[in-house]
Amino acid sequence: MRGKGGGLGISPVATTVILVAAAIVAAVAVAFWESGLSVIFTRFEKIELESVYWDGERI
Repeated sequence: MRGKGGGLGISPVATTVILVAAAIVAAVAVAFWESGLSVIFTRFEKIELESVYWDGERI
């Protein structure tokens, strides 16, 4: 298939395959994000205080 510039372009079938693959990858990424599986890779530290002492002074 030749365009206005005279060079070869991408066939419509290849373009469709690329677009469908990109849509599937995006859908899978959103599904993982929505289901919370991404929490495995983005954990936060948890800090627990066992005891607290206050001597009456202002903090």
